[in-house]
Amino acid sequence: MCWLPSEGFKIKNYLKTLATANNLPMCHEGTWCFYEGMLLCSWAKWWADFAYRKSSHEGLDIGMYRDINNKTVWVTDQLKVPAMARGTVLNICRDFLGKSIIVHHRDCPENNARFIIIYAHTRPGPDIIPGKTVNKGDILGTIADTSNRKSKIPCHLHISITEVPDTINNRRLNWDLFASPAPMGINHYNPWMFKLK
Repeated sequence: MCWLPSEGFKIKNYLKTLATANNLPMCHEGTWCFYEGMLLCSWAKWWADFAYRKSSHEGLDIGMYRDINNKTVWVTDQLKVPAMARGTVLNICRDFLGKSIIVHHRDCPENNARFIIIYAHTRPGPDIIPGKTVNKGDILGTIADTSNRKSKIPCHLHISITEVPDTINNRRLNWDLFASPAPMGINHYNPWMFKLK
């Protein structure tokens, strides 16, 4: 098993960065809210009929917070998406709500693998293209507008921290590969419980 460096990968730190980058009027605790279905490996849906998914969830959905009046508020499609850490954009692919930006953050040579972070349901910025180096906090784009979708899924950012084999071509890094059940060598990690060095 290969672990990511502690700087830049604590999800609590990322949630603070997300709030700051967007000047969100959060309550003093900076509380983000999550339905069970927004968490890794959940089979529950958190939208529409709240039924079950066809496969388990591959990451964390970020979309609700408590504002300064202690009311639960959904983010809008204006939400800017900062990079969690320094890395290189490997691919941009379609997902069912927008586009996913796949960023390589660290090699894992003992497993012949690499760690990537998938920022899904976004509208990438015009300068975010494969091969571009991004630094922690750089804005990758905004989240996708989901208001006209049949699914009635509110705007949100999906984050997956994933280990993929080195042998997989960057153009193949997409949801055909990532979706559960993922093939051998593709591992999704829980952002809340991810072990750090």
